[in-house]
Amino acid sequence: STNTTTRYKREYHRYIVSLLSFIDGTNYSRDTMFSRDDLLRVTGPHVYQWMAKKAFGKVDPQFDIDYPTTCRSSTLLMMKKAVSYYMPHRLPTWDSVHQYGNPTKSSEIGDLLTYVRRCEAWQVGVCTCAKRDMSIDEFRALLDRLVEKQDFKHHYKYTTMIKYQFHLC
Repeated sequence: STNTTTRYKREYHRYIVSLLSFIDGTNYSRDTMFSRDDLLRVTGPHVYQWMAKKAFGKVDPQFDIDYPTTCRSSTLLMMKKAVSYYMPHRLPTWDSVHQYGNPTKSSEIGDLLTYVRRCEAWQVGVCTCAKRDMSIDEFRALLDRLVEKQDFKHHYKYTTMIKYQFHLC
């Protein structure tokens, strides 16, 4: 690979390095720059297999049998966006006959993303890591459970700490 990549975005670069490492079977360093010819070698099936491997642990998952085990649709969308950023032909959809266009816009990748979203709706596969604030009802329930305990730590210490923390926010 030569240093001829014209586009570079630090937060996206690790994804193109990962994809080309997957395609070539080589572990490229994270600062490797790829030529236009390197990027033109990327096809729709390459991107599909790479994304499937990341989500399911295998390159050929069977829909309705396999469920995503390592990442969610939001991660796959970020991977797709990052790879698309580097593609020489970013705008046209992927033409599998002529091997031209943006391989991240292939119909297989759209199907993969749709299936992963369905799995999330069915609540199978990878659980969400999203954080949310505790509701006031949950906060009160926690306090009630702590006050029920008669030892000093739970009844006084922990309740005082979480009340103080609540008022800091």
